[in-house]
Amino acid sequence: MNPNNEIIIPSIPIILPTGFYKMPPEEMDRQYPNKAQMPQEAFYSEDGTAILGINHRADKFDIKDIQQFKEKVFDQSVKRAHPEYTSEIQPINDVPCIVISYKVALDEPLYMSILVSCHQKRMLFIAFTCPYQEKEKWQPVVDEIFQTLQAKP
Repeated sequence: MNPNNEIIIPSIPIILPTGFYKMPPEEMDRQYPNKAQMPQEAFYSEDGTAILGINHRADKFDIKDIQQFKEKVFDQSVKRAHPEYTSEIQPINDVPCIVISYKVALDEPLYMSILVSCHQKRMLFIAFTCPYQEKEKWQPVVDEIFQTLQAKP
């Protein structure tokens, strides 16, 4: 990532590479018709094919519960619905994070990569999507984005 052109998100300690732009409210309404699933902040790539959404939930979350949360929420529910599901607990800058990925089977399949961690005693949920056929292009980019997270549990 080029440090002169990165986007630093003030509310969340993560850095996006050049070529990502904050999604305007009208585009968020279009991309997320179900308001319950709308992220607090969303960014999209220059070509519009990749989207990164961020939710810093209001409910309390203790980092010591991360393994149990991964197993009971993601491994039990998401894995059944998505055969290509993978998940792991990965330390990112010394903070345990759940990193999952899977294929979303739609008319135009999507690649989904999600990071879940704890920031300021609240759950942090970062979701990245792109067309599945572009997975190889975007997977290294999203991995690099996730590695910039400076969560403070």
